Amino acid sequence: MSLGARFFLKDLRPAAEYYAHMARYYFSLENGHPLGDPLGEELPDDQAARAAAEKIATDLARNNLNLGSLRIVVRNRENRRVGEVSVMAPQFAKKSA
Repeated sequence: MSLGARFFLKDLRPAAEYYAHMARYYFSLENGHPLGDPLGEELPDDQAARAAAEKIATDLARNNLNLGSLRIVVRNRENRRVGEVSVMAPQFAKKSA
């Protein structure tokens, strides 16, 4: 192996180790009947998955006024529920003090 290749591979090792610890999470929309997420997304941990669900909920709320009781359920690879976020239109959301 050439010296340049050795340094290149050494530089990639931390990124590979970071991604090796990523877990896959699935985000399903539920409103009586679940709409699953077959692909999921790789994220570092449960907290990051819940934060991603909150971002999705915020984006959905901005674009839809008739949401009913829509929520986003977050599950890990083992299908264990790790979080849930309600989607509320902005005019119905509680304002934080």
